[in-house]
Amino acid sequence: SIDQEGLRLSTGLTVKVLAKTGQPVTLTSPERQGPTSTTPFHKEPDGAAVFQLDDGGWVYMSNSEVPSRQGGVFGLEFDAQGRPRSFSQRLNNTSRNCAGGSTPWGSWV
Repeated sequence: SIDQEGLRLSTGLTVKVLAKTGQPVTLTSPERQGPTSTTPFHKEPDGAAVFQLDDGGWVYMSNSEVPSRQGGVFGLEFDAQGRPRSFSQRLNNTSRNCAGGSTPWGSWV
């Protein structure tokens, strides 16, 4: 079936939009810095990976395939209950950095 976001989902699944390109990310964790991120969600998201954090939370890392050294890598952090708590740029000044992802050692490439 197709849900209100226009995604085709298997029966029994639901979706929750966390971020849209160019818009601040809504932060719902009690640990957040404010109701929304100061950094808007990046353009042209591509390679991604999820890493567990020491406090039980986790971070979704995603790169941006923007040209002219305007791209980078961004991180959306969640608390241990899965609530978004921060969104920030982690690496900047990249150009068309296609792909990206985790290594077997738990680091980002």
